[in-house]
Amino acid sequence: MRSPIRAPAHRRQPAWMRFLPLATEAATLASRLRKPRAVDWFAFAVQAASLGVRAHAHYKVQFARSAWCFFDDDGPHSEWVMVPPEFQTLVLRHVEGITFDEDYWDGEPTSERVVLGHVDGHAVGWIQSAAEPRVVDGPYVRRGAEEETYAAVGQMAWRGLGSCHLSFGPNGLVQDRFEVAEGRRSAQAGRLLARIAAFQSQGYARSLLLVGAPGTGKSHALRSIACGLGLSTLRVELGALLDQPEGPSVDDVKEGLDTLVKMLDPEAIVLDDIDRVGTDARLLRFLEEAAAVGRVVLASANGTSQMLGALLRPGRFDEVVKYEKLDRELIESMLGAHRDLAERLQRLPMAYVREFIARKDVLGREAALAELPDLEARAKATSTQA
Repeated sequence: MRSPIRAPAHRRQPAWMRFLPLATEAATLASRLRKPRAVDWFAFAVQAASLGVRAHAHYKVQFARSAWCFFDDDGPHSEWVMVPPEFQTLVLRHVEGITFDEDYWDGEPTSERVVLGHVDGHAVGWIQSAAEPRVVDGPYVRRGAEEETYAAVGQMAWRGLGSCHLSFGPNGLVQDRFEVAEGRRSAQAGRLLARIAAFQSQGYARSLLLVGAPGTGKSHALRSIACGLGLSTLRVELGALLDQPEGPSVDDVKEGLDTLVKMLDPEAIVLDDIDRVGTDARLLRFLEEAAAVGRVVLASANGTSQMLGALLRPGRFDEVVKYEKLDRELIESMLGAHRDLAERLQRLPMAYVREFIARKDVLGREAALAELPDLEARAKATSTQA
């Protein structure tokens, strides 16, 4: 996909008009060589050097090729393809060995220029503003070498972030700090973990879809299962990506998932709110590819009414499990010494339970209880709006 950004077109003067003043100066210098003295030879050498520098600059401006032609689909460098927008920063972060292609820069301070580099030996290029180090088009990678280049970027990302659990959402690719202690895993999540681990031990890849209303603890359960499996995990916040005011479209998200998995090659993939992206051939294909790449695919959905039956068949999702309410034992383990509040809090979505616990820890039990009716009213209003 070509970038809509383009440099303004500049109409160049004919070459003879640009070099005419230089030719005039050269003739003037030649006329001064009649009976020259030593000092005249020195002045002549200085002027000639200055004239040479200016002539070279004029030549550069006149015959330099536009940077905007370098990556054109129908140009001489059509072997380049643009990196999807949501991963451009991730690629640029790991580029090394940067050089400039002087044939595609006219030397003017305000002109764009072609920049070339590599990621672990794989070529990357972009167009940069000459006035400041800002990318105005790209980056691009070599056509036919996309997967190898993306894999090199992904390996550097794992090392750079220093974690075996990554999350991709509105803040880009970051560490996913979702370590879940054994005692904080719900009974149902524990059973699902044991079931998936049994299939894993026999060499079977496995995919699981948890279905339930918002706030029933699906995301917490998926995180605890992924953590319990001991695999490198990529979690994609689909709902959060789509809720951004200027976020990617549904089609862009589906296309971006392919690139993200090629980059990171995770052992387990966790997809939040998969029902938000709808079902089409691209999503079906991605789930099959994800199952082939990752040993486990875990996903959550608020419901399946908008999903095609093809999405729910084994191979895309081997198991579809209802997750109807928060687990009482889980709430008790989260409350610790305040487990007597579990029955009341079990009626709230998980996010509100966490908020109550945070208030209890900071403000104290009595103050948190005094504010609990407000949390309950907010939870009810949110549920009604949904």
